[in-house]
Amino acid sequence: MSILEGEHKAGFLLFKQAAELGDLEGIFRLASCYVEGVGTPVNFALALEFYLKAANHEHPRAYYYLGLMYDRGMGTPANCEVATKYYKLAAEEGPAISVSAAFDAYVRDDLHSALALYLVQAELGLVVAQHNAAHILEERMLLCVVVVFLQLNPLFLVSKQSSDDEEAARLRRHALTMWHRASKQGDVYALVMLGDRFFYGQTQPIPTNLWCRFALNDDF
Repeated sequence: MSILEGEHKAGFLLFKQAAELGDLEGIFRLASCYVEGVGTPVNFALALEFYLKAANHEHPRAYYYLGLMYDRGMGTPANCEVATKYYKLAAEEGPAISVSAAFDAYVRDDLHSALALYLVQAELGLVVAQHNAAHILEERMLLCVVVVFLQLNPLFLVSKQSSDDEEAARLRRHALTMWHRASKQGDVYALVMLGDRFFYGQTQPIPTNLWCRFALNDDF
């Protein structure tokens, strides 16, 4: 056994001991050892068992790896629905800081930064980001202000400006898309807002394949 192999074995045994004592990080790292074969033979079934234990204690990285295992059928039959559930949990745990930063920007009346952050998190499926992005989009629609510059993703870059009426229509469409996405995840307020828009005839068809790019071009 090489020195490195000996260190891996020692590390595995320490993680196992920590897991047996109920340490959450120890449980997660033990699962990772079983996945990667570090200090022990690869065992996807045991990895799945310990990732599930970690996930039951709300370990965010365990959510992601469970999504990966159910997605690829590692240690369990592939299950797209279960994989999606865990991927979504991982996405919701991961961007908490960004959502907080978006709220802080909104409180400072920096709608550009707040919308930029919320749109990114909305694409990860975070319902609170979809909800808040819709609110800001409608505020911007009322003001007919369209100056958004996002460095986070080139898909979000504003490419041109147009008349107030055109911009209001585009902003309304983006807002409706966000309300629609949030409502599909059980946001009751979003359902009310959609109903209100239909009642007042303020809706437009929402393409099912719409990717929430904030590029202002003729495709939107």
